[in-house]
This record gives sequence, C-alpha cells and structure tokens, in this order.
Amino acid sequence: ESSNTTTWQDRTSALPMSAAVSAAASVSPVDIDLDGDLDLVIADAGSMMSAGGILVYQNDGSGNFTDITASSFAGVSTEAAFIVSFCDYDLDGDQDFVAGGGIDSMTAFPYPTRLYSNDGTGVFSFEQEFVSTLNSANNFAWGDIDGDGYAELLMSEGGTLTSSGGVQSMALFNNNGGIFTLNTTFESETFNNTVEETTSVEFGDVDRDGDNDIYMSRTDSVDGALNILLINDGTGNFVDESLTRLPQMNNGIGDKSSDAQFVDVNNDGFLDLIVANSHLSVSPDDSGDMLLNYGALNPGVFYDSPTLFPDVLHEHLGIRLGIETGDVDLDGDQDVIMHPHEFFGNGAFPFVGRPVLFLNQGGAQGGAIGEFAEDPNFWVLGPFTTFISYYGKLFDADGDLDLDYYVPNYGGIVDPTNTADHFLINNL
Repeated sequence: ESSNTTTWQDRTSALPMSAAVSAAASVSPVDIDLDGDLDLVIADAGSMMSAGGILVYQNDGSGNFTDITASSFAGVSTEAAFIVSFCDYDLDGDQDFVAGGGIDSMTAFPYPTRLYSNDGTGVFSFEQEFVSTLNSANNFAWGDIDGDGYAELLMSEGGTLTSSGGVQSMALFNNNGGIFTLNTTFESETFNNTVEETTSVEFGDVDRDGDNDIYMSRTDSVDGALNILLINDGTGNFVDESLTRLPQMNNGIGDKSSDAQFVDVNNDGFLDLIVANSHLSVSPDDSGDMLLNYGALNPGVFYDSPTLFPDVLHEHLGIRLGIETGDVDLDGDQDVIMHPHEFFGNGAFPFVGRPVLFLNQGGAQGGAIGEFAEDPNFWVLGPFTTFISYYGKLFDADGDLDLDYYVPNYGGIVDPTNTADHFLINNL
C-alpha cells in the first residue's frame, strides 16, 4: 500500500487574477528571462470571461507570480491558443515557443500555428506561421531527428476524442539552422492519415540507437484506434514498426488515447510509455495504460503491464486527457499525474474529474519500482473541485528543489465560469 511522503499546500489564491478567468489548456514552466527561476506561459483558449491569448507570469524566485503579459508582447498581439510549447529552436541561448489550437470565437475558424522568438529578456516577437494541410494543431513535440543539433517541430491536429476532418493528422517541419521547411515526404506517408486521428506525438529514442523515434497516440470517433510507433533510420526518415513493437490492444481495435509520455518507470535506462486512455469507451482490462520497454532483452519493443499500473475504472479518470511525470517525493523514481475530463458522477457529488497522482512504489514507498498506487492525499482542494484538465505541469516554483504543481482549468461541462487554474506547493 502507498505511503504518502509529500504534503501539498494550496497556493491558488496567490495567482494573478487572470488565472481565475482564463480557459487554459496548457502551461509551460520556463525561464523566459534567464534569471534562474521558472516562469509560466499559459495558453488561454478563451472563455465567457476571457478573449483568450498567451499569458505570461513572472516568478520572483519564491513561487509568487505576476502577470507581465502586456510587457512580454510589446507591439505583438496573440490570439486564443490551446497549447504552447517551448524550445530554443535557433540555438541562441533563450527559450522560444510555438502556439496553436485556438479558435476564433466570432468565425469558429482555427487560428494558425505561430512561432514566437525570445529576445533573451522574455520579450517575444512574432516570427512565422506554419502552413500545412492541418486545420489546426493541438499538440506539439520538439526533437532533433537528423543529428544536426537543431530541433524539428512535429505537430498533430487531433482533438481528444473525435476526428477533426483534416487531410493529414500530422505535420513535420525540418529545422535547418533555425529556418523551418515542411517535410513533404512525412506528409505523404500512409501512417499520416485521418482515418484515425492523431491526438498526441512524442519524440524518444526507444531502441537507444542514438536517434529520436516517434510515438503517436490515436483515437476514432466511434471505436478505438491502434497507436503507432515510428522508428527513425538515423537520417530523419521513419518506418512504421507498430505491428512488431507494440501490443495490439482491445483485440486489435486499439485504445481511445488522448496523450502519451515517454518515461523510464523502472530505472532500467530504457524509455517506457504512459498512455492516457478513455476507460468509458474501452474497458480498463483492454486498455494499454502503461507499456514497458523490454529493454536490453529486446530494445524498443513494448508489452502491456496491467498489474503494475492500476487497471480499474477510476471514478475521476473515466476519460483521461493528459499526463505529467516527475519525481514528486525525490526518491529516485518517476511518479505520474493523470489529468481527466470532468464528467457526470454516480455518487453523492454531481460531477467527477480531478487530477490523480500515482506514486511509483520504489524508493520511499518501499515496494517494487515500476509499480504504481494512487496517493489518496494528493488533491487537497476537496471533492467539489472538478474540471476539465489537459496538461498540468510539475516544476520547482520556489527553489526548494522539490516539484510543485500547476494545473490549468479548461472549464466545466455545465458551469462555463468554472475556469480557475490551481497551484499546489509541495512541502516535502
């Protein structure tokens, strides 16, 4: 049984006022001004109380945040966005970002995916739009695929549960010394289709051959869909080896997956996979929620491990949207937070759906590394705090070397004013 070694203090009230009214889907902790602490950049998709845009919160080093959005985009306007993702794409020593997935509330048309460059002090300027066959982009991954030191940008169009109807579901932009060009070969590959929608993309070297491979989580509007593993040949060309490297879940139909993350859960030096699946559509018994890498025995080949990650229908996690990993108790192994979609409950409370922390049972818990159990003491905000959450982040907000937690609130399924983000300090 899990023993809790962390306590969490609610610091939500200390956030800027804009954090209470934005409909935020993602947050990026990043040192935008190179002062040694992690600031926050938040994608606001827009709500009844907010027009949407990119929010910037500056950290004073102690976990106190000030909204400096106005001075961070001097002379530059930003539109509503679903997601932001940071990378030093031009290798000038500061963090830049890409934003996308926003919808124009007046026309219902998607805003383009845009790149913003950092001047080194945390002031951003617009650089370019990314033009492809995608209607929009709701997920990004950065990774160097050809060994030149510059990170390529991979984006996927998929929503969380339904197809969006684009021509392709992914677009890959090669980075040539800070200049991006659309990879037309990748665009025309058979795996890049919208028969099943690609909901998220992840780079990782699954076979430890020195290059970045790609994992695609996918879904279908009716049934499940088989997730895909693409192996890099070392030059940036990819081959679909899913049939020989991934378990065929749900009797070969596949999961309804919203997100995935590479992480070494058992400290064997090989990347495993945590996958966010809908358990309301595909039963937990048939879902592949944690896929282990065979490691040195068969590098880059994965198997399902239902006995090591809780394989039950969790009240708050019927629809799992996003994943965050990190060592919250500083015991040397990786823990997992699942982010849910708010839904109608069956018990005393009308709604369910809150983030859930699963502690790795190695280290401080005294059990087997790579086996997980829920931490019942994690969510300190009470049973009525339910909402839709996608991409919360663990990061050291106050410089005490443990991981704190910020989770954006995308809203509620009934109450559109339920949009306040939440911030928890880890008092390890």
